[in-house]
Parts: sequence; structure tokens; C-alpha cells
Amino acid sequence: MRRILIASALAALMALGACSKPEQEKAKADLDTAADKTVATADKTADKIAAGAKDLANDPKVKAAGEDMKQAADKAGDKVAEATGEALVKAGSKIKQAASDEPEKK
Repeated sequence: MRRILIASALAALMALGACSKPEQEKAKADLDTAADKTVATADKTADKIAAGAKDLANDPKVKAAGEDMKQAADKAGDKVAEATGEALVKAGSKIKQAASDEPEKK
């Protein structure tokens, strides 16, 4: 957006060099009006995006989906912790058994 505005301003300035004073003033006024419209349009667009994001964040379906994801992540974490704990217990048992058993004869 900024590049377009700069390019337009440069083109207008180059054209102004070949124009009379009244033509230069009119071109400058037109350029200022175009810049103001561009800023107003950008502001309106930003407001619409912000409103849409707020609506989305407050949507009950989105909140429910977020809560479901949180619960699923909690359950997955619990399962990983449980599986890790069980694996450590089994490994510990095997280590104890191996330490207490006499070495196998081959």
C-alpha cells in the first residue's frame, strides 16, 4: 500500500513539473484526496478485521472447540505420563531382577 502511494506521489510530482501553478495545486489537492480516501479505506478494513476476530473469539462453537482441544491435550499428557511411569516401573523391575539373579551359564 505504501509503495503504491509513494509511486503515485512521485508520478504526480513529475507531472506537476510540467504544469501551471493552478494545475499543480489541483493535482496536489487530488493527490491529498486520494491519500485521505486510501487511509479511510484502510481504517475501515482494519476495523472490519478486528470486529471479525472479536466475533470469532466470542463464538460459542470456537470456545467449545478450544475447550475440547484443551481436554484432549490434558488426556494425552496423562496417558503419556502413565505410559512413561509404567515403562519405568517395568524397566526398574527388570534391572532389579537382573541384579539379583545369578549370571546365566552358557
